[in-house]
Amino acid sequence: MNGRLGAVDVAAANTAETVYTSAATRYSTVSVSVCNRGPDTTQVTLSGSAIDNTIDTTEIFEYRTELLPHNVLERTGIVVPAGEHLVVESTTTNVSVVVMGAEA
Repeated sequence: MNGRLGAVDVAAANTAETVYTSAATRYSTVSVSVCNRGPDTTQVTLSGSAIDNTIDTTEIFEYRTELLPHNVLERTGIVVPAGEHLVVESTTTNVSVVVMGAEA
């Protein structure tokens, strides 16, 4: 599948949420866009993980990165192995995360 692979509106602060899960038999190459729609600065953590809705501290590629109000953080070229999850956590709500890419 190509295009938009997953999206989430962060519903609870400081709670890990899976944005995308790669197919069990394929890896994916993705880009992640995180948008802070709120009026306050937030801190965002992005991680790969073998466990759904869990930040894996050995696979973090953004850790508490500050995202100013009404701004966007984009990361490209992320490879998600077969069956792995892409997980996000934010210190506030009003944060949207979109995953675009291709499954190989």
